[in-house]
Amino acid sequence: MTLTLTAENEPLADIHVDGFIATDPVLTGTPIGRPEFEQLSADLHTWRRARRDELDWGHQYENYLRYIDAFEGAHVDSTATVDAAAPGRLLARALVYFSDRYPGSEEWHELMTIHAVTGANVYDLALAWGVGWNPIRAPRPACRIQPTDTALLALVEQATAALVVTARMLTERAGLAVVELDEHASLAAVFGMSLTGRCDCRHHVRGCTGCGRNCCFPDHDLRTWDPYRCHLRPFVDQAVRGTAQRRIMGGAFAASMLFRSLERDGKLLCRTVEWGRCEDCGRVFEGLHCPEPHPHHPGSIRREPRKNQLIRPADGEGGHLPFKRWWCAACHHLYGGAGVRPANTPGCPRCGSAPARRMTVWARVAPQPQVSYGAPSTA
Repeated sequence: MTLTLTAENEPLADIHVDGFIATDPVLTGTPIGRPEFEQLSADLHTWRRARRDELDWGHQYENYLRYIDAFEGAHVDSTATVDAAAPGRLLARALVYFSDRYPGSEEWHELMTIHAVTGANVYDLALAWGVGWNPIRAPRPACRIQPTDTALLALVEQATAALVVTARMLTERAGLAVVELDEHASLAAVFGMSLTGRCDCRHHVRGCTGCGRNCCFPDHDLRTWDPYRCHLRPFVDQAVRGTAQRRIMGGAFAASMLFRSLERDGKLLCRTVEWGRCEDCGRVFEGLHCPEPHPHHPGSIRREPRKNQLIRPADGEGGHLPFKRWWCAACHHLYGGAGVRPANTPGCPRCGSAPARRMTVWARVAPQPQVSYGAPSTA
């Protein structure tokens, strides 16, 4: 099917992006106009009615590929690359697949510009558009819309993929098996809805003086996505686990949607934890004694606080509990129990300095032993 373009705009070859001129290999010599979205939407509805029994609402990306193959398969080769004329058609098809609203001429031009300059996937651009994102950079309108079921389910798929990877890293790298497999679907659904601008995790940016929202953290709102900085999947990864990197970072993870959910359920905390450092072997550890044996002398251990540590609150199987300690500003050593400060509080046992201040730190506690009392004897 031939895509019809209106002639309301003159042909544009050079596109200005952030102060430089980028020659668009797709748009050069082509009128930048809006496609006939109404006709494309009619094609989509006809295709859905004909294949109603074949579509799986749990696999939106696969459904999208079937839809694109049905109308634009001739322009997509076996390596999933497209010819020079196809991106505009593919983007227009994708937009009507995810949304009932159509971009204006300026928005359409910016969408094509983003695709040409950044190489952003048309699936990502159309999905973001379907949940309220706007491609116009400055100012970027915050559009509150009701996403279609297709767009919302596709966004939940993205959140599910990020959640599965994050849960595995928490278990394998941090030793925190706090996300059960049967929770993945419900958590991903919450994260998908939150990304549409409805996050209620109570996380606010520093300096917020009362925005009236339940969350004003931009990483939790897909409408703040900037495709010139990153693709869509890294943005979703950062929203779910605080970073797009394949690792768990305590401070960054504490700003994520997953941590906010786990903290609210009492499963995970991000706190300052007391660690020990053996000055004989240099090993850093949790606990009272260095794991490395020192047969001739016990070794000198400095107790030090470590911020942004992910911990599990104490229960019958162990975990962490808070303690009040004295902190020495001279040698950064933690010592003693900092209750009500008496007049004769001893100085730091390491350097002799007076206590600097009280500090609340969390320390690991051993699991409670399981005691079985059995049945009373009848003898």
